[in-house]
Amino acid sequence: MRRLLRIAAVAIVPLIWWQESDATPVVSAFNSSDEGWMLSGDPSSPVPEFVANGGNPGGHIKGTDGLRGVDWLFVAPDKFLGNQADKKRLSFDLNVSGNGDLILPRPDVILEGSGLQLSVDAGGPPIPRETWISFTVPLDTSAGWRLGGGDLLGPLATEAQIQDVLASLDLLSIRGDHIFDLDMGRLDNVILRAAPEPSTLTLFGFGFIGFAGLGVARRRLTT
Repeated sequence: MRRLLRIAAVAIVPLIWWQESDATPVVSAFNSSDEGWMLSGDPSSPVPEFVANGGNPGGHIKGTDGLRGVDWLFVAPDKFLGNQADKKRLSFDLNVSGNGDLILPRPDVILEGSGLQLSVDAGGPPIPRETWISFTVPLDTSAGWRLGGGDLLGPLATEAQIQDVLASLDLLSIRGDHIFDLDMGRLDNVILRAAPEPSTLTLFGFGFIGFAGLGVARRRLTT
């Protein structure tokens, strides 16, 4: 049993190292500034407001609807652009407020690069309102990325097309406008990462230990 546990420990160490290294994720946590993010569409200002508290946790950025009938979006700075072909998922936290009806459906994330535009539904509106909701979007065909940006009715993107966009990313934008009439959207913890979710690696490691222990128990029962 001790020998199997030593083998399991040796197997888990590379997994932990892989999880921690994560091929340098790109992160905006908004701890001290807006980090160069902008707003597009019809916000009341093209520059988001940095708020030092009330985030998830800590600081965050906020945009307000300009009421000109066009969706507004958070636009990522240069550090999120360029060659991101090694990235496998995008995660972010949203918090929206306003009294109108929810705007559905609309692209929640838009990517542009290599002459292509991709859009995706991130998995539902950020409700309940005035609550931080976390989203994770795989950067592959499993997310349902579509060509085009406005209506989510374009053809499904292929894996090759997604990789072409990521290899020369010119635009990454996240929808902040989720409510008809006057609304505010808040954004925090935007991360482009390469490695699988930490929970996946952790479960794999502990599952290995459980499998080893089960094997020992079975041998004892048969002897």
